[in-house]
Amino acid sequence: MKMIRSFLLMTLSICTLVLTSCKKNTEKADLNNEAESTKINLELELANNSDSHLEAWVNYYKQGDNSFSLAKFELKNTDTIHLLPGTIIPSYDSDFDTVYKPYLFYSPDRSKYIDIDSYWWRIGDNYKVGFEPDQEIDLVNLKTREVSRIKFFGPSEWVETVLWETNDIVYLLENTIDNVPVISKINLQNHLEYQYFYTDTLRFQSDFTRIRLHEKGAQFN
Repeated sequence: MKMIRSFLLMTLSICTLVLTSCKKNTEKADLNNEAESTKINLELELANNSDSHLEAWVNYYKQGDNSFSLAKFELKNTDTIHLLPGTIIPSYDSDFDTVYKPYLFYSPDRSKYIDIDSYWWRIGDNYKVGFEPDQEIDLVNLKTREVSRIKFFGPSEWVETVLWETNDIVYLLENTIDNVPVISKINLQNHLEYQYFYTDTLRFQSDFTRIRLHEKGAQFN
């Protein structure tokens, strides 16, 4: 009787281990499938997106390196973003500096916008732009009047422009001090972020931000 009981317990333990292992493998496979699907979607969505911000960004990099391609971005990180109270002044506030108005990136339905500039630079003497070392990326919801910080960068990485896919999915087009561009896809509903890194190193320093700002009136020393 004891032998039968021991055998049954051993069998039950083995079955439990097998089921647990299968569950973990299934979850891992699902995660890998989701990541691969997201990679494919990124290429298709961006390749077919006619947004002028994306077009300007891609064309700028192709001028500096004719081999530049969105197909060279690969998914490296998947993470959850944590929304924090933003520190910038929103457009509906009476203290909002209208100099930043042309640089706001609105969602398709214009119910919200991304602000990458008002924390980052100021108009100084002789109306020249002066940059801060850090950059705060803020989401402003015009319906709820909420200001949320979605990302924060030090001087080694920065957002150059923004692309909205839908009212809930936004892309941050970034560059780094190492000349490796990054595209961050953020889902504002489930707060998931997918980071795609360029698989090559650019042969030039990007001056895209200065060009973007200058086109709308900003002056530099």
